[in-house]
Amino acid sequence: MRYNTLSIIIAIICITLLPSSLVYSWQIQNGGILSSTTSLEEYQTQRITPYNTQSPDYYHPIAYGGKVQSSGEDGMVVFTTNIGNSNTPMIIKSNYFMKENVIQEYTIPGNNNSSPYEQEVTMKLWGGGGGGCNGGRGENTSPSPEEDEDGITNFSQGRGGGYVEATFSLPIGDKLYIVIGGGGKTEGSLSNSLAGKGGWHGGMNGRSDLSSGGGGGGGFTSISWNSTVIAAAFGGGGGGNTSYCTAQGGAGGVLRGKNKDSGGYINFDLAVNDNIKEEEVICPEVLEIEMLSHDAATVTWNAGTHKHKTTKEYYVQKYTVQLAEGIINDEDTEGIVCSDEDYRLHEHIQRGVDVNRNTTTHVNNLQSSTPYCIRVEAFSIEGLSLGVQVKYFTTKSTPVNEWHQVTVRQRAVSTTSEVAISSDVSTTDSFCQHSSSSPTGRRGHSMTVIYDNVYIFGGSTLKCVCTIAESTKGRVCQSMKVYSDELLHFDPITSLFTQLDNESEHDEWPRGREQHSVTALPNGNLVLIGGMSTSSNDNSEIGEDSELLSDVWVMKDPHHVSSHVFSMDENESVKLKSGQVTSHVLPISLNDVIDDDMCVSDIQVSITLDHNCPKGIQYIKLTAPEIRDNHSSHQSRDYETKLFVSSMASRDHECSPSSIELLFTEDAHYDSVLSRASIPTSGTFRPADSLIQTFGGLPIDGDWKLSIGISQPTQPEVYEGTLNDWKVIVDAKPCSSRPKWEKLASPPSNFKPRRLHTAIAVDNSIFISGGFATGHLNDLWRFDYDTNTWTELKSHQGVAWPMYGQAAYIGEFGLLSYGGMAPHGPQTPGEDLWLWDIFANKWSSLPIAQNETLVHDDQLLSNDIPQGRYLSAIGLLDNAHFSSEGPSVLVFGGDNGLLHNSHLDSYGYMSNSFLNDVWLLSPDGMYISSPMKNGNHHKDYCTWMLKEDSTAEQAWDDSCGWKEQESPPGVCDLKDVLIAAWCRKQYQSLTLL
Repeated sequence: MRYNTLSIIIAIICITLLPSSLVYSWQIQNGGILSSTTSLEEYQTQRITPYNTQSPDYYHPIAYGGKVQSSGEDGMVVFTTNIGNSNTPMIIKSNYFMKENVIQEYTIPGNNNSSPYEQEVTMKLWGGGGGGCNGGRGENTSPSPEEDEDGITNFSQGRGGGYVEATFSLPIGDKLYIVIGGGGKTEGSLSNSLAGKGGWHGGMNGRSDLSSGGGGGGGFTSISWNSTVIAAAFGGGGGGNTSYCTAQGGAGGVLRGKNKDSGGYINFDLAVNDNIKEEEVICPEVLEIEMLSHDAATVTWNAGTHKHKTTKEYYVQKYTVQLAEGIINDEDTEGIVCSDEDYRLHEHIQRGVDVNRNTTTHVNNLQSSTPYCIRVEAFSIEGLSLGVQVKYFTTKSTPVNEWHQVTVRQRAVSTTSEVAISSDVSTTDSFCQHSSSSPTGRRGHSMTVIYDNVYIFGGSTLKCVCTIAESTKGRVCQSMKVYSDELLHFDPITSLFTQLDNESEHDEWPRGREQHSVTALPNGNLVLIGGMSTSSNDNSEIGEDSELLSDVWVMKDPHHVSSHVFSMDENESVKLKSGQVTSHVLPISLNDVIDDDMCVSDIQVSITLDHNCPKGIQYIKLTAPEIRDNHSSHQSRDYETKLFVSSMASRDHECSPSSIELLFTEDAHYDSVLSRASIPTSGTFRPADSLIQTFGGLPIDGDWKLSIGISQPTQPEVYEGTLNDWKVIVDAKPCSSRPKWEKLASPPSNFKPRRLHTAIAVDNSIFISGGFATGHLNDLWRFDYDTNTWTELKSHQGVAWPMYGQAAYIGEFGLLSYGGMAPHGPQTPGEDLWLWDIFANKWSSLPIAQNETLVHDDQLLSNDIPQGRYLSAIGLLDNAHFSSEGPSVLVFGGDNGLLHNSHLDSYGYMSNSFLNDVWLLSPDGMYISSPMKNGNHHKDYCTWMLKEDSTAEQAWDDSCGWKEQESPPGVCDLKDVLIAAWCRKQYQSLTLL
C-alpha cells in the first residue's frame, strides 16, 4: 500500500471513550531487529519489518523496508490525547502520513481558558523504510544475507524504519511541526543510474556500480516544538553490499549528531516518564535460572534502575549476554570460575517496553554436567555500561532410562483372597500362608490408565480356597491358581492399592480371566474383550477345563472427572479495610447435578479486586469446608492454604491505586507468586502453598472461605479496597468409586474366542488383531462402540513383534514394549525394553542405567532393575514421579517362571513364579532420543491424515474405517491402526503376541 503524497487529507481524527489514564513510558527501537534464534532465511523477513507493527495504531505496510527491487514504505505519526476527565474520559487520536516537501502541523487540543493549561500528548513515530537494492546478479546468486569480513551481516533488502514512543506535557494551543520520513527508493533519479534515491527528509542515496545499485535509505520522521526537535524516528538503511547486489545501500536519515544505530531520539528534558525511579538499585537485577536441563538453560532478570542526574544517561536500552564454560573451584564462593577470555557473545537484547516485565534469554546446545557462567551487561541509549551481573550454573546430567521400585505403603486388599465354603469353622483349621504384601502376584492381567488413575483387572493369581473336611468338620484351605475377577485401583501418589467392588451384589460382573484386553475410549469408558477363563465356576483351579472367551463388557470410569466454576453473586462485593481480615464465604454444592459425593481432583482460584494501595495486602488465604464425620479423607491434613503472602520489601513500594486480576494454579510452573515482593496486579501464578497437596481428595460440597488480610498503615492514611469477585474452578471426581459393569451383545459367530490379542482404540472404535485360539490368529476386526457393531477387515500378515507375551504402550515416543518370553523363559533383565519407530519400522533396545550391581553364578544381578517377566502390564503416568522430569512408565506383576522347569500341565505353571512388585521407569533418555517424538511426523503426516476430506481420510475410510458397502474393503494393517491412534494422541496400553 502506497499513500498518495498529493492527498488533501493530512490528518485522520478518531474520538473514542477509553479509560482516563495514559501510560507514560517511552521506547526507542530500530526497525528490522533480528533474533539470534532465527534461521538465516527468516532474517530477510525480520530485516524489512518495522517495530511495533502489532500496535492498534499501526497501518500496514507503514515503515516497511523494501524487498529486492522494491521501494521502502513511508513513515507515520500518531498522536493520542485525553481531553476529558477522570469521570468522562475522551481519547483523541490523530494520524499523520507522509507528504513530501511539506511540514505538517498539529495543534495541542484542549481548553486553554481554564486550568490545567497543559495537555499530555503521547506520540508514536515510525521512520521511512529503506529501499531494496536494484539490479544485481540474480542469475548467479541469491539475495540471502551475508556476513562480511568484519562479521557484519549485510542484506539485499531495505531495513524497516525506526520507532519512537514518548509522552510530553505541552501548552494547549501550541503547535507541533511534523515531518514524515519517506521510504527509500529502489530506482535512481537518473536514467543511467541503478542506485536508489534516498527517502524524503534525510535518506541517503544508494551507490551504483556496473551491475547493481544499492537501495536508498529511508528518511527520518521528526516532531518539533518551539524550534526544538522533541522526538525523531530514524530511517532504515537501504539494501546492498552483498554478492547479489555489490553496490552499497544508502544510510537511513538520522538527526544530526545522534547515534544512527539507536533507532531514534527523545528529548528527555521534556518527556514525561512514570518509569523513572530515584532509589539506588542494581542494574540489571540478580539473574535467576528459570529452567535448567542437560543441554539448555533459561535465564531471566529485571531491568532494575539507577539513581541518575538525567534520564537519558542511565536508562537501560539494551543488554549483551555472554556465555563461558567454567571450571569447578571449591575454593571460590560460587564454586565455579570463568576467565574473561572464555566469554563469547550469545545475544543482544533490546529492553522491553514494560520495565517491570522480566527479560529472558535462552541458551541451547550446552554440554551435560558442565559448569557455565552467563554474564549480562546493561547499556544506556548513549552506550554507557550500567552494570554487570553473572550467574553460575552447572547443567544436569544426560537423561537416562532408570528403574525405581515402588513400595506399596498400605494394604487395601487382603493378603490372600479367601473364599469360605462354610461358616462352620473349628479350631483345627489349616490355613494358607502368603506374602505380606498386597495384592497377590499375577500374570496376564490388564492395566488401563485414565488421568493417572490406574485400573488393573483379572489375571492368573494365587487364591486361598477353603473347604470343610468331612472327617474333622474343620476348614481346610489350600493355595490354588485361579483366574481372578478382581478390579484393583492403584493411586501412584499414595502408592495405595484399593479393590473396587460392584455397586450392588445383584449387578453383573465379568468372570475371572487372563490374557484379555481392557481398552479405554476417549470418554473414559473401559471396554473388556475376551481372554481365558474356566468353564466351571470362578473358584475352580486352573486346569484342563480352561476355555477361551469372546464376551464384551463396558464400565464407566469410576474416577470420572468433571469441571465446575463457582463464583460470587453478580451484584455482590466486599469492602476491604485497614488492619482487618475480611472473609467471604462461597457456598458450593454439586448435589443438584451429580448424585455421587464429589472430591477435589484439581483446583484453581481467581480473584478480582480494587485497592488504593496494594502493598497493604498482607496475605490471601483459602479455607476448605469442614470435613463430615463419615468422610474417609486423611484427617491429619490442614485444610487451609495461603495463596499470597507479602514480603518485608513491599513496605518500600509506593502506593498506587490498582485493579487486581489474578489466577492461582499449580499449572503456572515457572511463575511463583512468592517471587514478587508485593501482590502483582495481573497474571497467572503458582500460589504460596500448594492447592493440590492441601485440598486434593477433599469433599467439594460446603462453604469455601476466602480471607484477605490488610495491614494497618503507619502514616495517617487509610488502606481500603473492594473484593469484586472470586471464583473456585474445580475438577471434581467421586470421593468413593463404585464400578458398574455392563455386558454388551456378543460378537458375530465368526469372531473366534481368543486370548493374547492386541486391542487398540481409535476414536470410539476398537481394533482387535490376532491372538491365540487353537493356534495363532491373523485376523483384524473393528468394534464400533457407538453402534455396537463388528466388522472384519482385510489385512496382511500381522506385525512381527520381538518376542511373545510383551506388555506394550503406544505414546508420543512410539511403541514401547516391555518383558516377553525368550526361548527358555523371560528376557534378561535390563535387556527387555524395546522401542519401535512405527514410521521407520525399526526396533531399538533401550539402555537402562544400573546401580549396585552384583555377580552371582556368573550372572549379572541388580537390585534396581526388575526381574525378567512376561504377561506383565504397563501404563504411562502423565505427571512426573520420583526423579523423572516427565511422564513415567508403570509396571505391575507378571510371570518369571522358566519353561524348562514348569509343571507338566497344559499351561506351564511354575510354583511361586507370579510377581506382585510395582516399578516405575523414568524414560528421560527415551524422550530425548525418540525419533517419533522429536521428528516432524505430526506436522508432516498427521496433519494431512486428520484433515477433513483429504485423500488420507478417504484412504482410511476405504480400508480400516470400511463399513459394509458395495465396494470391497482395502487392506488395513495393524501398523496403520497404530499410526492413526498416535496421530490422534490416543495413547494407550496393549499386549503384543
